[in-house]
Amino acid sequence: MTTQTNNFIEVVSVLEQAINLKETNLTEYARTRNLELVKFVESDPKPAVFKLIRISSEMLLRLKEISKTDKTTFRYLCFLASCQEYRVGDEVVKAKLLDNTTIAEDLWIEQLREEFGFETVEELVLVAYKYQSISKRNPFYV
Repeated sequence: MTTQTNNFIEVVSVLEQAINLKETNLTEYARTRNLELVKFVESDPKPAVFKLIRISSEMLLRLKEISKTDKTTFRYLCFLASCQEYRVGDEVVKAKLLDNTTIAEDLWIEQLREEFGFETVEELVLVAYKYQSISKRNPFYV
């Protein structure tokens, strides 16, 4: 995954049912999160594509302070600050944000869990966290 100039990436879960498993190297996709590596089935279901934005360093520091050095809480806060929408075909679903913030409400996680399952939520939390930590010197997952 390379840092893009538009400050966001789009990803799908490795558990996505619309992935054509015969034509996709899931191991390489999981490592790089390069969506160009993923081939989808031509019929339904349509894939759920999640948009992850790059959070500012100032916001990351605030989230770290809020989480009181609890790594799990910090990762979930990174997710709530960076993943606030997904699309399935032409339909875009957006999270409701906490008042006067750029952070999604906790209910967003519940909504995603209900729609996609907890394993997908856990995967997206980790991807969102890793996306915040990549740099120009090391633009790919290891």
